[in-house]
Amino acid sequence: MSRTWVKYVGVVLIVGGLVLSTAGVGAFSTVEANRQLFVGVGGESSSYLGISASGATVATNGSNDGVGTNTARPHEGRTASSTVVLGAVTNYFPAELDTIDSSVSKTSRGVAVSDIHVRDLPLESGARTSLMATVDCGGVSHGTVTISFEATGTDTRATAERTMPVTCVNRTSSSPSNPSRPLSPQRVGGGST
Repeated sequence: MSRTWVKYVGVVLIVGGLVLSTAGVGAFSTVEANRQLFVGVGGESSSYLGISASGATVATNGSNDGVGTNTARPHEGRTASSTVVLGAVTNYFPAELDTIDSSVSKTSRGVAVSDIHVRDLPLESGARTSLMATVDCGGVSHGTVTISFEATGTDTRATAERTMPVTCVNRTSSSPSNPSRPLSPQRVGGGST
């Protein structure tokens, strides 16, 4: 073989190596893929803020008819506006809740509800407290109140909205009746941030 032939093969190998090194041999710099992601609201067993309605009853007279702790009886001569226990709030977060703000978003049938608040704050993890409100029946026999909640703690926040029943009755001291049956607890899925 001649030296020219060896030089020619050497040049071809060098040029071929340069072409292969700049063009790549199967490597890639980006990847694109489509994947489905399903996101759902937490179920009853995994909620962070539990809200249960007690079936509050407001007696529109001053009778002492033994209807129970969820019934408020205004004194003789007062209006039907009374402070009652609307329900309970339970903290299922692993941390303490510093605030639980609540406000009326809607009422039905002329029932007026104000001064909504929880009894005990801060609320420890696993603790339960009463949800109190002032109710004015306005001459109706029953109605509902829809309440918006926002609970916050250190690195924790949950929001919810619940509708709760209110029963307004005009009782006399000689006619006892049964209190309304409490509703089952409703728990709210929430998230922590």
